[in-house]
Parts: sequence; C-alpha cells; structure tokens
Amino acid sequence: MIDVTSRAQDMLKAVFQRFLADLKAMPREHADRARAWEAESGEAGRARAVADYVAGMTDRYAFSAYRRLVDPKAQLP
Repeated sequence: MIDVTSRAQDMLKAVFQRFLADLKAMPREHADRARAWEAESGEAGRARAVADYVAGMTDRYAFSAYRRLVDPKAQLP
C-alpha cells in the first residue's frame, strides 16, 4: 500500500509536470510570469514560476487540479 505522503508527492509532481508542459493550463497571470521568467532565465525560470504557483496551492486546490489535469477519477489519498 502506498502511503499518503508518497501519493501526495506523486500527485504534486504530476501537476507540476502538466503545468510545466502546458502553461495555458495555469491562470493567465501565472502563465505570463512563467513566460517572462523563462525569457530571463531559460527553462529554470519557467520551472521556478510553475513551482511557485504549485507551492501556493492549498491541498484541496492541488487535488482539484490533479483531477482536472491528470486523473479525473482520482480519490483523495
């Protein structure tokens, strides 16, 4: 059985990867920041902006994003 912490980490990684691959999946203000930081610092800037956005999510919002972007049938861990 996968423990709750590992499941949550996997879910956050998946959400991060999805946003990193498709900035349009994020709210416009955050996507614009990611593009600007990417222009300044390359891929690392884009990743930093996406990480900042994900880090600011509540648990409930992060799970909602996971269901919307990755696995619509996911259940809370």
